[in-house]
Amino acid sequence: DSWNRRVLSQLVTAAGFEVLGEAAHAIEAIHIVQGVRPSLVVILNEQSAVSGLQALPDFLAVDPAPEVLLVTGD
Repeated sequence: DSWNRRVLSQLVTAAGFEVLGEAAHAIEAIHIVQGVRPSLVVILNEQSAVSGLQALPDFLAVDPAPEVLLVTGD
């Protein structure tokens, strides 16, 4: 949800990364990765219809270069 994305965005920014985009679901995130070619992708596992873990191969097919951080939990 937007609260989780906001908190993760703040953590990533505090770690010295620039946030280039945020997505509400995996399909939208894949389109963002295609457009900006980031060095780091943070994926929430509980994203809507397709989980982050299920979408991971799709992210890597678009751009295998970024580091991926898969966040799970409640």
